[in-house]
Amino acid sequence: MRRLVKRTKSWRQLLPVLVGIGVLSVTLLLWRSLLLQEHAAIERKIELAAVHTTEVINQQLQTRVLALTRMAKRWQVRGGTPLAEWEADASNYLRDYPGLQAIEWVDSSFDVRWMAPIAGNEAAQNMNLATEEQLGTVLEAAVKQRNVTLTHTVNLVQGGKGFLVYVPLFLDNQKPKNPFDGFIIGVFRIRSLLNHVLANHVTQEYAIAVFDGEQEIYRRYDNSDVSHQLQTKWGREKELNLYGVSWRVRVWATEALLAQEQSLLPTVVLCSGLAVAVLLALSVSLTQAALRYARQVKIVNQELAQEITERKQAEIALRESEQRYATLAEASPVSIFRTDESGHCLYVNSRWSEMTGLTSAEAIGEGWTRTLHPQDRDRVFAEWYQAAQANVPFGCEYRFMHDDGVVTWVFGQAVVEKNPNGEVIGYIGTLTDITAHKQAESALQESEERWQLAVRGSNDAIWDWNIKTSQVFFSSRWKEMRGFAEHEIGHSVEEWSKRIHPDDIDWIMQAVEDHFAKKTPFFAAEYRVQRKDGSYMWISDRGLALWDEAGNVVRMAGSETDISTRKRAEEELSNLNKALESAVEGIAQLDTLERYTKVNPTYANMLGYQPEELIGMECKLTVHPEEREKMWAAYQQMLVDDKVEAEVRAVRKDGSVFVQQVVMIKAYDQKQQFVGCYRFMKDISDRREIDRLKDEFVSVVSHELRTPLTSISAALDLLASGILQTQPQEAERMLNIAANNTERLVRLVNDILDIERIELGKVQMTLLACNAFDLMTQSAEVVQDMADKAGVKLLVSCLRTCLWADPDRIIQVLTNLLSNAIKFSPSGSTIWLSAEIQEHKDKEVRGAGSREQGAGSREETFPQPLSSTPYILFQVRDQGRGIPADKIEVIFERFGQVDTSDSRQKGGTGLGLTICRSILQHHGGQIWTESILGEGSTFFFTLPILADSFRSEEANRLHDQQAHSHH
Repeated sequence: MRRLVKRTKSWRQLLPVLVGIGVLSVTLLLWRSLLLQEHAAIERKIELAAVHTTEVINQQLQTRVLALTRMAKRWQVRGGTPLAEWEADASNYLRDYPGLQAIEWVDSSFDVRWMAPIAGNEAAQNMNLATEEQLGTVLEAAVKQRNVTLTHTVNLVQGGKGFLVYVPLFLDNQKPKNPFDGFIIGVFRIRSLLNHVLANHVTQEYAIAVFDGEQEIYRRYDNSDVSHQLQTKWGREKELNLYGVSWRVRVWATEALLAQEQSLLPTVVLCSGLAVAVLLALSVSLTQAALRYARQVKIVNQELAQEITERKQAEIALRESEQRYATLAEASPVSIFRTDESGHCLYVNSRWSEMTGLTSAEAIGEGWTRTLHPQDRDRVFAEWYQAAQANVPFGCEYRFMHDDGVVTWVFGQAVVEKNPNGEVIGYIGTLTDITAHKQAESALQESEERWQLAVRGSNDAIWDWNIKTSQVFFSSRWKEMRGFAEHEIGHSVEEWSKRIHPDDIDWIMQAVEDHFAKKTPFFAAEYRVQRKDGSYMWISDRGLALWDEAGNVVRMAGSETDISTRKRAEEELSNLNKALESAVEGIAQLDTLERYTKVNPTYANMLGYQPEELIGMECKLTVHPEEREKMWAAYQQMLVDDKVEAEVRAVRKDGSVFVQQVVMIKAYDQKQQFVGCYRFMKDISDRREIDRLKDEFVSVVSHELRTPLTSISAALDLLASGILQTQPQEAERMLNIAANNTERLVRLVNDILDIERIELGKVQMTLLACNAFDLMTQSAEVVQDMADKAGVKLLVSCLRTCLWADPDRIIQVLTNLLSNAIKFSPSGSTIWLSAEIQEHKDKEVRGAGSREQGAGSREETFPQPLSSTPYILFQVRDQGRGIPADKIEVIFERFGQVDTSDSRQKGGTGLGLTICRSILQHHGGQIWTESILGEGSTFFFTLPILADSFRSEEANRLHDQQAHSHH
């Protein structure tokens, strides 16, 4: 029987566990199934992200390689690109394609010749890429295959890792025998390139790494252990082939993506199953426990009855103790109170009620707070709370306010009351009446405040000097004026003397001594003293000494006033008077009859008079007769509005006329009586001329911009409308019109920027020893194709001599003059380019356009002074239509053209000759033209040549160099 009972108890104990295990097993199976489905969905998403990332990188790299290929095509079609245009294209690509570190032109010898930008890439300038084994091998392969080639990852000379894209240049049409003309090279920084590409096209939820072979060249996100675990578990890898280079792109999920993709359903199922299992097991267990608890209740009730009996006996003893305490407190002459641990009042004696005006019943609980003064209530509560938290005695001065308005100052103090177990059960305290003491303190404080108020009302600083002890009392205002706090200055006389300005200390001390000697009735001085921040202020110091019966000084007291503002005003007034005398604008004062009473020198100089000559003269005599009526109307307007502004012509003493801007303001005396006016005058003749030139410039530029933009817009509108879909030839013509006008706008913008940079000195002329023969030959080669298309014959008579010049800029001048001659020459005519050496002599000045003086405009370094150096005279002669005499000067100005239709028919911008003139002026040269209508024009320009001792040697060196190198 006992064995059966034990077996029954064992099953009852295992029953909750068995129920929980059954429910938990079903929950785990369902949870595992949901997790497997979720992981499969994440893996599919990462696979798609890997494919998308690879395609994005490939597409963005192809876009940048295509941009470099366009630069190469332009070079190959045109046989080379001018440096300025090449740099402009490179700057645009660098701006438009982030990650492109630099663009370079490398010549056929693998030397880096051109580079953009130069800033930050100085280490690569003039570098020979063949010296780098890895780069040289790829260069040779690119030349051999004639294809775009991409290098493996390399360490850039600019710093960091990157790769280079080589686009070979082959001039098959211009140089059939040796067409290779170098490379257009794009330098890419991997980090900045992939950061930009991936940030804009691939969400940040994926971590990405790119490998070149086994080398990791890029990683997005950190390389922590957590990231490595995610990469191993969720990583997907794709291969990317780029011009012979294979990259591996690895994509894996970040913690953020997993958090986003992971569903709460498995967790909810798991938690719910666990909860159900636990609740079922718990309910079974509780049911069993309830039965056991019922058996224990009877025993507990018996013990509780015994405990209640003991507690009632303790309460009786406590009431007897409290009765004895209350009797003793009522007999005490001191105010006594008692509270619980929270500050709620439990007891007050009769003396407490007399002091506060509350009965015992009114004070119980929080009633005692009703009589606390409103201004002290928060402070008392805060200090009580702090004392209770720190478990220290409470002590505080505060006020009680009776219902009749009477205020009683008390000093309240209390100590902690604890039970036998050491627990705080309340506080016992007393109140002491300190009203009389507080009234005495208040009276003293009011007296002190009245004295301080009187001192501050005067805004003066007070000092009191005890001569015998050398101690000085300095008021708060005295210290405040000098920027010091109350405690930062002592009370010795040195605190005053050491802060006096070094230039003032001697005479100040002498003034004090004179007063002590009774030479002056009192001490008074204005001097400078130093503030705390080191600056100086002006003060007015006054004092009076006291002497004893023996005539000895025993004390001196006084005050100081800050007069810095007055001193500054006096200085400003003095400076203003000086400024008016030397002002760059004319200033005058007129009386009510419009006669000059005061004029400054500038005003008189503008009119060609001495100041004394204008005094008493009528103002209208200095105004042009045709403008006097306008000036009189402006004067009448000033009388109404107090101020008026006008522009009129003025007449100088010598009769010359200029445009003046006049401002007239009414003048009043100290009694606010009208006494005339102030007249401010400015010569604006130059500004009017500048405004005229600016209007002309804006008009021309507006026309030059609007005309091609109108053509482009019309052509694009026709194409966009679809009208020309059935007319491919007409559509092609419209595209050609838009393209030609676009090139025209680009030339206009480039020319404007070029001339502004040259004239502002932002373009550095690199002066080198060069051969005139090479410059003329290269210029003729550049325009030969243009001459052939125009049916014009080009004859060049070269001259071998050394020049000191920037070769690229001189070629720019020659090609500009030759292209102008070709554009304005009829088919079948001839153009001559020649040069000759001439000895330096003064030339006849033929006007601004006929000959521009350039020497002396800038300081350049030549082998010998220009005045004693021969020069070379270049000539470009054509058989065109010629230039009218009135246009000779115009063509050298900005947008100056013989015929305004030339820009539309010939494609020019009107800035070419202006640029040529600026370039030659920076070389110390000159440019002019001679022309006969109907017969043609000849353009001349000069450049200094090297001295004989240097020229022959340099010419031989240049000849040998040109014979063995490729430009």
